[in-house]
Amino acid sequence: MSYKRVFGEMNEFEFNAYDEDNHSIVTFCRIFTNGSDSKIYQCMFTTFFEVYEDLTGEKPSFYHFNSEKKGWAAIIVDLDKGQAKGLSLALNSLCNSISAEQHLLYILKSCSVHFERNVRNSKYSDESKFLMRQLLKAKTKDDVDFIFEQLETIGDEKIHDWITEYQTPWILASLNHNYSLMDYDIWMTTPFDTNVSECSHANVNREGTRLRLKTAIFQ
Repeated sequence: MSYKRVFGEMNEFEFNAYDEDNHSIVTFCRIFTNGSDSKIYQCMFTTFFEVYEDLTGEKPSFYHFNSEKKGWAAIIVDLDKGQAKGLSLALNSLCNSISAEQHLLYILKSCSVHFERNVRNSKYSDESKFLMRQLLKAKTKDDVDFIFEQLETIGDEKIHDWITEYQTPWILASLNHNYSLMDYDIWMTTPFDTNVSECSHANVNREGTRLRLKTAIFQ
């Protein structure tokens, strides 16, 4: 989500990917919105899927529920709960053979840069922050359990709230592959951050910021 592009309450939501063959960022779609809750995100993802089908004549295909194992295999997000829930509901409208949250276990990765920034800017002790960062590197579920146990032992104020949040199945699965249902090869060969989107925001903002909505649409 870009918050500088348009003047006022309107923000710009982009769908981006990195084209490895041409070494360039590809923006599939831009949606202008004045909201960011789960219902708004569900609407934006659903609209994107519908536009994709209108343009290509095919429904969007995702690797984890495609019988031929073709289609988009990973979506990298920035730990926004509303965005994740909206995505899960939109995916569930395409395939309801699994639950909405299960879709996230197959498809979602959370940006390690955003995670690190959240840890760095938190008010927890340096000892706790060190353990939190190990969550991304833990090689087994036992290692992850040990990290949470050590955080409980340190006992920083409100640390239980942090533990509860990061034990949420989709959040934990998006940060550590031991809890993800994504194929390991896909996990290792797809980005661990949203730098592609950040670069796209920067490129677009060079054309101007705080623009009138009509100007932003036509640029």
